[in-house]
Amino acid sequence: MKNRCRCFTIWLLLGMSTAISAFSQSKANFPYTVKGKVLDASTGKPLPGVNVNVSGISSAITEDDGSYSISIPEKNVILEVSGFGYASREISVQGKDSINIPLYEQSYKGALSAVQTPFGEESSMRLANSYSVVRENNILSTALSPDALIQNYGGGVNTVFRSGLPGSGANMFIHGFNTMNAGSMPLFIVDGLPCENSAYAASLIGNYVSNPLASIDVKDIESITVLKDGTSLYGTKGANGVVLIRTLRAKQLETKINAHLHTGIHFEPDRLPVLNAAEHRNLLSDVLQSAGYSSEYMESLPFLNRQLPVKQPWEYEGNVNYYRYNHETDWQQPIYQSKQNSNFYLNVAGGDEISTYVLALGYLDQTGTLKNTKYQRFNTRFNSEIRLSKRVLFLANMGFVYANSDMANEGPYPNLNPMLASVLKSPFTASHIYNEEGKLSPNEEHADIFGNSNPYTLANDLMLKGQNYRFMGSFEL
Repeated sequence: MKNRCRCFTIWLLLGMSTAISAFSQSKANFPYTVKGKVLDASTGKPLPGVNVNVSGISSAITEDDGSYSISIPEKNVILEVSGFGYASREISVQGKDSINIPLYEQSYKGALSAVQTPFGEESSMRLANSYSVVRENNILSTALSPDALIQNYGGGVNTVFRSGLPGSGANMFIHGFNTMNAGSMPLFIVDGLPCENSAYAASLIGNYVSNPLASIDVKDIESITVLKDGTSLYGTKGANGVVLIRTLRAKQLETKINAHLHTGIHFEPDRLPVLNAAEHRNLLSDVLQSAGYSSEYMESLPFLNRQLPVKQPWEYEGNVNYYRYNHETDWQQPIYQSKQNSNFYLNVAGGDEISTYVLALGYLDQTGTLKNTKYQRFNTRFNSEIRLSKRVLFLANMGFVYANSDMANEGPYPNLNPMLASVLKSPFTASHIYNEEGKLSPNEEHADIFGNSNPYTLANDLMLKGQNYRFMGSFEL
């Protein structure tokens, strides 16, 4: 038993001496040393505890005075510098023996910055892909969905909103509209999950397309990266480009609470110029005369017959529909409105050396300028980073949204679309029925003599509702 212990001790000592000699040999292979200090770019103060390393070769940590000393195998390597709360930098040594490195805050925008890619954050100097980045502090943004952010800041992306209804979304094209049968929209990746912003089938509601991006609160977005070509990464689905959306992460260990409340008013749009009742009546008279209709036939039409109805013992004589076709109606007035909108948002971020988290809650109530159109959304999100060991990091991204929308038909059919009907409807007609004595009835008019629907009825009585529940979650290890 003693002999076995002695043998084991000898082998252990031999192994330790071999490891020490190998380590000493590797240190001897690094003949050059770079020294310097890491400083805060805005204040010039030294930054302790900042990592300075050459990937896969050597590393160092700055002292209390911000100084560092790192051994390198050659003088053309790149130093990777990263510190908590600061933007990472990559510095080329280029034969220098002393380099002072200023670090900027995480929100700083420079020519060389960290870019979110499918494989994590990469330095912009290492990327071969064509890209554009949207990295804004969106806590004060009033945008409804990421579509608006990309329209404002996403260079190279053609963004055209489908309509003015709340939550309608936008069509986005990076390479233009280049096909008739397949889709031209880019592929969206939200925290690693693919999300296609395209219509899967025709809707019963004219011009309505479900917008999955409306389920993401822009205040939860940390960065948006637009890759002009993602074929090598995502195959044919990425041929039209890829939009990478990364949601919030905690940047500091101390607990931080952000609250946002804004309210505003959407004013009804300006009126489109249309003919008034007299001009429209004269136009119809000229068209009928040009078509060869007789004056007797034209006098029999209720909108051209100017005889008032006279009540007789047996019935009314004259134009019994006189009060139905002799009005001055602005059909755009009863379908549009000015309305107040509100948005409430709260997030809490913090953590410790092992785990960090972000918890966000949001509520949106946006009413459209077209009557009886509205989009309401309640969303919550929880993102967490847990360091299981020095090399193992667990990421969890979870979001839930409930959305309720009141919609309108926006298709090319004037009998269903209140906006189209309002500019085609004759201005001498009325929204409600008038009897032979000119008394207003509570009953609404149906289609008139020309077959045009009542815009008032389409905007106020036609109820088109949609509800959406969506849960998105991704886990990375």
